[in-house]
Amino acid sequence: LGISLFGEIVQKVLLKKVFKYNYKRIYNFYSPLVGTLIVIYILYIPLIFELQGIFFVKLLSSIIFLLGIYNLYLKKELFFSIFEIFKNKQSYITYSIIILYLLLFFIAASPITHADSLDYHFSGGLNILNLGHFHKDIIPVHNILVSIGEIIISIGLFFGAEQLGALVQYSSLLSLIPIFFQKKSDKIFLLAILICPITLFLVSSPKPQLIGAISSLLIFIFLSDQIIKKNSNHLKLSFFLIIFILCLNFLIKFSFIVSSVLLGLFSTYVMIIKKEFISAIFIILFAILITIFPFWVFKYNNFDTQIIDFFLSPLPINIYSFQYFHDFLTG
Repeated sequence: LGISLFGEIVQKVLLKKVFKYNYKRIYNFYSPLVGTLIVIYILYIPLIFELQGIFFVKLLSSIIFLLGIYNLYLKKELFFSIFEIFKNKQSYITYSIIILYLLLFFIAASPITHADSLDYHFSGGLNILNLGHFHKDIIPVHNILVSIGEIIISIGLFFGAEQLGALVQYSSLLSLIPIFFQKKSDKIFLLAILICPITLFLVSSPKPQLIGAISSLLIFIFLSDQIIKKNSNHLKLSFFLIIFILCLNFLIKFSFIVSSVLLGLFSTYVMIIKKEFISAIFIILFAILITIFPFWVFKYNNFDTQIIDFFLSPLPINIYSFQYFHDFLTG
């Protein structure tokens, strides 16, 4: 609830003040995902530069907790949003979607049972909370895979809430409601997403994968339908937000480098069509400078990882035996 309110505040400022949109209650479904990405980045900076990381994790966790309590008072907004979406649209598909969302919520709220989640995602989040920085040693080798996605786990662990990571994963699925709940054919597609086995697998784990998947999907939809209509100033800001999120996705989970590159090329192509190629280059460089570059510096200082190796593997493959470990994970 705290993360959701955080995202809602930022959304309203961006959409109402900057883009001059008529803010609708239905946009509240995006707020958990928006809030998650913002919280991750805010804590990423002090953690990567080792600037009182423990203090800032605990401080922001406490702020989010207080926002969550305040959001309990404001939760009627969420109920109004849900009511507006589902009213006068009763059908077997609608009821099935509601039931699936409820069941997935209970799964996300269950204790962690995934082996790799318990091994290094959970311990990685715990180390962030206890140490105030990311893993800097070559052993245990799995902990080197820990990245900014585990920040959410550390926030939950500060209050003893191990399920927060999975609940945040689950909440990103709410972002699909405004998109796929308009027509019957779209609702069937949403139903297919919710019953897909991979959705069940990702929702039941705090592993930060569903966040990147959903945000990539939303970016693709926006690129396909909205960005071409923007004026010059709004186009540049939209492009920056897209590249910024794609860079975060890459840092959250290395495998998102594929979708991030493809969507980045697509959005750059739109900028070229709009005759904003030079602006696009500067925006890309700036987004990389404030997101990916600090993490590479961290890897270089602690593992002597060169820039090329950084984009080839989340592991320091320049160190003996890590190439074999990389091949084992990807083979």
